[in-house]
Amino acid sequence: DNVTLGYGGILSGYSNMMELPGVRRIGLNTGVNISGFGGELFMSNMKDFSRGGTLLGLRGTYKVSKSFPLTIGMNFITDMNQFSGLKDIDEDKYPDIFDDFPNDANYYNDTDGDGVPDPHPGKDSPEGGWDIDADGDNIYDQDDSDLLLKGVPFSLDDNKSSVTAYAFDIGYPILNGKALSLKVYTEFNFLSFPEVGSPDSIFYRPNYTGNSFSVPGLRASIFNFIQLSYEFRIKDGYFVPQFFDQSYDIARVVPEYIDGNAIIRTKDMTLFADSSMNVGLIGHFGSISADMFGFGSFYGSYTNMTSENDTVNSFVAALSLNAERIPKLSEATAYYQRTNDSNPFDFENPSVNTILGYRLGYELGKGISVIWDYRQFYRYTGALNEDGSGMLEPVIQTTVETSFSF
Repeated sequence: DNVTLGYGGILSGYSNMMELPGVRRIGLNTGVNISGFGGELFMSNMKDFSRGGTLLGLRGTYKVSKSFPLTIGMNFITDMNQFSGLKDIDEDKYPDIFDDFPNDANYYNDTDGDGVPDPHPGKDSPEGGWDIDADGDNIYDQDDSDLLLKGVPFSLDDNKSSVTAYAFDIGYPILNGKALSLKVYTEFNFLSFPEVGSPDSIFYRPNYTGNSFSVPGLRASIFNFIQLSYEFRIKDGYFVPQFFDQSYDIARVVPEYIDGNAIIRTKDMTLFADSSMNVGLIGHFGSISADMFGFGSFYGSYTNMTSENDTVNSFVAALSLNAERIPKLSEATAYYQRTNDSNPFDFENPSVNTILGYRLGYELGKGISVIWDYRQFYRYTGALNEDGSGMLEPVIQTTVETSFSF
């Protein structure tokens, strides 16, 4: 939870827990630091390797010396296959949105929707046999000269959509005192989305690339009480800061339904549907975090990127209370995030980039707590509004769990 690589230009605040309890991901985040050399490995879900690949990140750093603490870092981040984010309950490699039998790995097509599977080449027939009128036109298939059945559906074995990112950064501490510490850095980020499919296939994505340059970047700490950061950013091409963010798994790949047919869009396709995203942008990023006198902590960030004709803004806020200061409270956090939007403060009109929620824990006894977890985000329904934009629906997830600590 809350994984950031380097200075967070590409992967920042990522969480693989956003779809709990419906989707449980088993990830890994580990690192090492030996004689000035550092390394970090991150994987979002090891189970995704069987589905074409997972989100993976590597970071390496080198610190010149204690007397000259210049630190050089490099990141490599890749989502090996965004399609592995599609739900596939029976694990037959046919995502549920294309699988007429999502709970049975033996079959996948039912053209007429009567519950009896079409003939599946190479598969053993079901106990009741194959559908003898698979297209539902009341003509036996063996006598039907116009028989038209569904083809083999979209398969994770045969389709892959990847994202690759690189980052290079240099940082140097200018001040390192108890009252004030200040680090200056610069970071270069690159994103690549290779072409996938063809224009007449179920899924097609043209080639996209983009980059950003943060110079200067500043991070300051005041009495270890307030943390401040600022970046002047220059963006070119199809680049989105913090592309792998807290809500990445939600927007990683989403289905849309048009005239009864399912199509899928990856996060980049949704973001880059407007060609204006290709324009160069220049702007500012700033963040603040503070300790509230031991009663909790606060974090907020704002990004403003502009061009001659476009503006892209982001706003993130989080509040956490110190449970030790409040009797019977074991946990209390709340958060709001809206990124890469024209107006992230338009709270009455949320977007697919909006996510909010809170976690509250009540201590029943020593080491035993009940956790109330509320999360809300928005997804496309597949229908269109009158202005042609995609219609959204809120998705509310509420879970109650028991936590034991030893």
